[in-house]
Amino acid sequence: MSEAKKLHLIKCGICVGIIIAAFGILSGFICLARKNWINGLKVAAERTLPEKSGYKVMDFVPIESNLSTSAGCFALGGEASTDGDLIFVVRATTYYGPFPAVYVYHASNGAAEFIGFYMLNSTISKQIVLDGNDSCIKFWKSRCEILAKEYTASKKELKK
Repeated sequence: MSEAKKLHLIKCGICVGIIIAAFGILSGFICLARKNWINGLKVAAERTLPEKSGYKVMDFVPIESNLSTSAGCFALGGEASTDGDLIFVVRATTYYGPFPAVYVYHASNGAAEFIGFYMLNSTISKQIVLDGNDSCIKFWKSRCEILAKEYTASKKELKK
């Protein structure tokens, strides 16, 4: 092997090493930030629920779906909840930009209910709902129902 080829191979090796190191560093930051992301979603869910709803946001529920980058899920507890109730925080795009929308999935009837948008005052939140952006709310409502049903099906399979 000639000296020029060896030098080229060394340069390529260094370049690949730098790319692998950068990928490793980014992966490390993602792993470190995941806990803060989950805590932020939990806070959004807790603050959006009405104070006297009787629900309590419990543990994070991992979603094994392509939608998991736009949605976070938590188990619900408290006096108003039944076994299998879930709360979803999803990234919904509105006319005012993307906002966290909160849905409660009721396991008893298999339906999701839109609760509201996090960090929006009630006037703007109502305006978004009334402005014809209801299609976004309906879309995520149906997706939350699908995600919840997938989760309960996978949970039943694990018990077998």
